[in-house]
Amino acid sequence: MKQLTEKQLIAKMYDDVDVTKEYKDAKAKPKYHVYLWDADADNTETVFEAPAKPTLEQMYKLIGCDRVERVSGYDKSVSNRTFDLWIDEEGKFNNPTKNLRATNAWYRWMQRTGYMNTPGDCITGKAVCYKKI
Repeated sequence: MKQLTEKQLIAKMYDDVDVTKEYKDAKAKPKYHVYLWDADADNTETVFEAPAKPTLEQMYKLIGCDRVERVSGYDKSVSNRTFDLWIDEEGKFNNPTKNLRATNAWYRWMQRTGYMNTPGDCITGKAVCYKKI
């Protein structure tokens, strides 16, 4: 599997998106860390800085899907707070490979909040989360 460089990921995110003056001004000052977690044997994590919060269109490109779903996660290496975790809504149909990192963050969030899920349920495919810096 080919690993994209940080520059290639940012170009992929902002390709074909209307770049307003705000985005152009913000390019010099990154405002968000974006985490892309792959569902592979190595649990590959790609972290890069972005000038603005990713839009839905950009999430589609990063995850490689047509519909995204927001779930909550908790991982101290990302944040000491609960964060939004964006996944492929049809991930179990499109990519049945378990994303261990995203699943663990989701389970930790459930443990902290008392939520429950179906036993054995997991997150599959790529997952994206971000935080403001």
